[in-house]
Parts: sequence; structure tokens; C-alpha cells
Amino acid sequence: MSFMGKALSTQHLPGKHYDVPSREEIKKCFRIWEETKDKEEKKSVFINFMKETVNLSKVDDSMLIAGIVTPPAAMVAKRAGETILRLKVLKAIPDVLFVPSATLVALISVKFFRRFFLKKIAT
Repeated sequence: MSFMGKALSTQHLPGKHYDVPSREEIKKCFRIWEETKDKEEKKSVFINFMKETVNLSKVDDSMLIAGIVTPPAAMVAKRAGETILRLKVLKAIPDVLFVPSATLVALISVKFFRRFFLKKIAT
């Protein structure tokens, strides 16, 4: 699936999530699948590909810790920021909006940095 040229992820929806293989791996498997003539062999090629490359996605410890630690830290940061003269604007933002927003930003940051550093390590 794509939206405006970008791949959509179902990671944010409830339910099981899977780590999918790269586009090149899928193309390679599809070429092998096209070349085979027998229906049973095509089925086995597909099943083997799915077993080898598609894995159940799991939440890592850094995401879990960020999700637990961020809300109280956001409240402390907001209270501390309200006392600073230049950050008096924080009083106008309700806690109901500030804390979930800070948590969401923290979780997105953890996910981004994890992908960024894992790509660096892999190359």
C-alpha cells in the first residue's frame, strides 16, 4: 500500500504486526515463482519465502521504556517550564494535550533513531 508515493505501515493499528522483506527480496522470489511450472512447487516456493523472510514484529525494550518514562517526565518538564519566564506559554497548553503529544514525539524519536542507527550498523 502507498499514499502519495510513500509506503503505508499498519504498525500503528491494533493487532499483530510483521516485519516484511525488502522489495528486492520479493522481486527475486516472484521471479523464481514465475519460472516454476508446477502448482505445488509454486506453492512451496511461496510458503518457504514467507517462513524465511516474514517475521512477527516485536516491541523492543527502548520503546517500552520510552512509553513508560515519558508521561511523568513530560509533566515534570511542563511544571518546570511554566516557572521560566520565556516558557509561560506552556500554561496555555492543557496537560491532556501536552503529555500524549510528548509521549508520541518520544516514541517516534525512539523508532526513528533505532532505524537510523540499525541501518548504519548494517552497512
